[in-house]
Amino acid sequence: MSTGFSVKQKSIYCAELERITGRQSWDVTSLAAKVGWTGLPNHDPVVITLSQVLSMLILSDAMRHHLEADAIVKFIPNLRNEALIKLGSELTHWYVEANSSGEREFFQLFYADDETVRQRVSRLLGCSLTQTTRELLFYSQSDVVCVSNNELHSARRTEYPRFFVDSHDLAARVLDACGPKLFTAIAWAS
Repeated sequence: MSTGFSVKQKSIYCAELERITGRQSWDVTSLAAKVGWTGLPNHDPVVITLSQVLSMLILSDAMRHHLEADAIVKFIPNLRNEALIKLGSELTHWYVEANSSGEREFFQLFYADDETVRQRVSRLLGCSLTQTTRELLFYSQSDVVCVSNNELHSARRTEYPRFFVDSHDLAARVLDACGPKLFTAIAWAS
């Protein structure tokens, strides 16, 4: 009998969101609504998932560079996927709710080369490796360059972008603010 795993992302509260985004609570509420939070402002506490936090960070950074949300929103899923996979690829970022054999089976997912671990983690998190962006270089509304991990070292930059996002920097910011345990793997027998 083998063990399957479902994943629960850490929930992030308003105070942490204020610290991560550098914005006040009313602004955090507005950003949260843009990434799918459905609570009532001033009535419900803002509690969102790690995926939504990453989306909020991208929007917040874009707003600081005076970009409209519509200009960046289509790039968010691929940046978020890469950041999630980066965070999920570290065993130290996981809690495991399983018996000892389930724990062993889960830990074995991380004993492989980096690319194999990325593939396994992407499946766990429901992210497609073909839909990831390592860096987004935003020169103008019509000139946006998406750089994958494979292209990172070969991408030539002849001019500086107006705005850029590195998904691994996003992951590091979330890790610094939220601590090391970001995911819970819950075992079930298959």
